Amino acid sequence: MTTLTVHEDEQVALVTLDRPLLRNAIDDRMMRELHELTGRLNAERNLRAVVLTGAGKAFCSGMDLAYLERTADAAEEELRRDTELLRDLLVGIRSSRLPWIAAVNGPAVAGGCGLAMACDLVLADREAARFGYPEVRIGFIPALVAVFLAERVGETVARDLLLTGRLVKADAARQLGLVNELAEEGQVLALAGQRARSIALSCSGDAIAATKLLLDELRGLSDIQALDRALEANIRQRFSPSCRRGVRAFLDKEDLDWRRLKP
Repeated sequence: MTTLTVHEDEQVALVTLDRPLLRNAIDDRMMRELHELTGRLNAERNLRAVVLTGAGKAFCSGMDLAYLERTADAAEEELRRDTELLRDLLVGIRSSRLPWIAAVNGPAVAGGCGLAMACDLVLADREAARFGYPEVRIGFIPALVAVFLAERVGETVARDLLLTGRLVKADAARQLGLVNELAEEGQVLALAGQRARSIALSCSGDAIAATKLLLDELRGLSDIQALDRALEANIRQRFSPSCRRGVRAFLDKEDLDWRRLKP
């Protein structure tokens, strides 16, 4: 891979967008490599969590200018193919059985903000992180990334950010619901690593995957439909080996290290 670096330790994968001189801007190669990586990590049964961050001073500045120039006059077929690749990448992160944690160490803009919002948890550097969708300022629309933003913060906040194109600092992003937790300056990667290792140690990988699947299935359902779907998921999980093992350990007051058990 030429746009990413990957390091695995303690059943946690650290994925770094690695184009620091370009503020980790996204091009077609990065989209392909990251999409392929999401599938590979998802298939590694030993992994329990993924941390996504950016090299240097930015998380991700959005689409690469050279890539935009190259595709400015592209035919519809090529544009559709690239857009489908971005869609598949975002879906790959969101639908992964693994929890993805974005460690936003600097600006996360446009498509870069979309990558962060596709993750399950977003942690941000209190001083350096910035979030926003300036696409409308160049006559573009934040189409695919709007889906995950609206899901995370609701339509009112999403309209504000998407229609104004403004950037918000980390504290404001936390208040608006874009960010789950703030880290002190320079500490966001360490905090994300702690959170990922804690999940790996204290949570069943099977239960995490089942919970993520359930949340996806509940989207758009009525209350009655959602409760019926949740009922079936509840019963199904109760028969899983991980649930039986976990409940028995709880009843026996035994501390489980889920890293030593199969997901």
